[in-house]
Amino acid sequence: MVYKEITVDVWRKPNEEVRVIQEEAEGRALVVHVFDSAAPLDLSQKSVFVYIQKPDDKLIYAQAQVSGNTASIALTGQMMSAYGRTKLCELEVVGNRGQVLKITLPVLYIVKSAYHDAIESTNEFSVLTENLQKVQSAVQKAESAMQAAENANESAEQIAGKTEILERNITAAEAKRVETENLRCANEELRENAEASRKVEFSEWKDASITALETVASAAAEADQAAERANRAAEKMEGLQIPEIGQMISEIIEDEKGKNGGIAALDQEGKISPMPNASDVGAREASWLPTTIEIGAVSITEKGEANGIATLNSQGRLVQMPDAEDVGAHPNTWLPAASEIGAVPNLLINSSFSINQRGQEVYTRTSGQHIYTVDRWMAYGCSSVAREANTSPAVTPYQLKIGLASPGQSTFLQPIENFEVLTGSTISISFWIKADAEEQFNVIFGLDANPITAATTWKEFKIAIPSVQIGAFVTHGLCLQTVSNTPAATYYQFAAPQVVFGSATDQYHMPDPSLEMVRCRRYFYSLNSSKSRYAMVGQGYARWSDLTLVGVPVTLAVPMRIQAPIVTMSGTIGTMGLPNVINAISVESYYSTENIMRLRFKMNGELEANTCYEIAARNDADANITLDAEIYA
Repeated sequence: MVYKEITVDVWRKPNEEVRVIQEEAEGRALVVHVFDSAAPLDLSQKSVFVYIQKPDDKLIYAQAQVSGNTASIALTGQMMSAYGRTKLCELEVVGNRGQVLKITLPVLYIVKSAYHDAIESTNEFSVLTENLQKVQSAVQKAESAMQAAENANESAEQIAGKTEILERNITAAEAKRVETENLRCANEELRENAEASRKVEFSEWKDASITALETVASAAAEADQAAERANRAAEKMEGLQIPEIGQMISEIIEDEKGKNGGIAALDQEGKISPMPNASDVGAREASWLPTTIEIGAVSITEKGEANGIATLNSQGRLVQMPDAEDVGAHPNTWLPAASEIGAVPNLLINSSFSINQRGQEVYTRTSGQHIYTVDRWMAYGCSSVAREANTSPAVTPYQLKIGLASPGQSTFLQPIENFEVLTGSTISISFWIKADAEEQFNVIFGLDANPITAATTWKEFKIAIPSVQIGAFVTHGLCLQTVSNTPAATYYQFAAPQVVFGSATDQYHMPDPSLEMVRCRRYFYSLNSSKSRYAMVGQGYARWSDLTLVGVPVTLAVPMRIQAPIVTMSGTIGTMGLPNVINAISVESYYSTENIMRLRFKMNGELEANTCYEIAARNDADANITLDAEIYA
């Protein structure tokens, strides 16, 4: 298996695409390094999945392998089954509390294979299939558990129905058991006596029998005496009147009052005598009061004390008023950073070098002239300027390789419009730089010149300008200039420049290319940046005064910096369907309120009056018209 390492940022859309071949199956893997701006994003303890919408709209949902900030994705046969560019390619990161983060991956460009009938493209949801199998198993277990519960419930109902009968039977059986036990004990006693009698000698048996007879006789005599006393008591009771019986009972009750094991009495107020005390009835004395701790309260003496209670002033406001930090808020003087509200704080335009309307990847020097290269960046005295893929630690798609002249000073800069409004402001500058040999530069901003030394490895510089002062034109912006006229280095590489207000720079924020294009077009406008062979310029009529002149209104996407930009034509442009071509072009007028610029074309022959002509490229992809409103002085 071969591996392709990719670096993505959660806040950025990747610009590259990954080329693979149709019907490959786990022969390649993507190793995706995920960053949150410049910081690695820890994916451990998280579940990471890849979601792909194939060129034929079939879907893939599969799990990725995770290590640190890296997710590895094996490209399966189903992922590669349909050729073309994927319509969607995302990483889905799921946290342990259900948070979901989606990260855009580069487009997969699946090149059509010469052999194309082995794999039918279908949806592939490997993660969902595995989870559905787990769910089905869980459902089967749940159904078995429910059946067991129903069986147990039926058994419980049967048992409950029999419980009442069983309890009655138990009560009756217990009564019978007690009766039987009493009989058994009596029989056992007789058996033991008989057994004891059998074992003794006859004389002993005789003595025991006599003793037993005497005991029985004595018991019978006592029973007779008790019966006689009972009879006499009954006779006596029969002779007594009801009042006499009541008197007798009262005497017995009075005699038992207040005695241990006797009865309690009531006093004249109907209260128990003797009256029990508080502890006798599980109560507290009437004089008892609980402490503040026992009732969960705070003493009044604890107001304003640590771990006590807060107090209010006469206006009803807290005396111990919390500050913003105490309540998790920002003070009134706080303002969010530009990056926190999605703004671009960078005063530079096209700091990522993504916009290149002039269309060259390498710009060579024209002696003695200021030349613009990628949008908004000017070279003076440099031997060349080339745009390259970024290799610096910054999160940005491109860097510039700037060739140094020798002998002579090389200057590379971006002029800032209305630079004078920055006078007195505190500005911070940052960028990455390295050279093929150690070289000294001056970083100039206004009248401030700060020397730096570029090494042969990438190094980030951060420079503070306490108070901006106005200088010459070339310093009205960010300017890098070699110190020596005979530099040791032949080139240096430059990436992620940033100029912000304030005394400290934040990490580099890559701008949105679509927004940067709008900003760049204020200074330079290309009418055929797409390299169309039949790019349409517009429609216009020949002038009565000169039938070789055609005026064509062109609506601009943004207002240009000046009303009379430098207009340049290249390639073959002429009238559609006719042989007439354009020999010259100029700006006739500019209607700033409607943002319409009227271009005047000089044809190589006369046209017919009152006829509308379409002006366009004549089968020429290099045909173009540019409007240059850049700052040159």
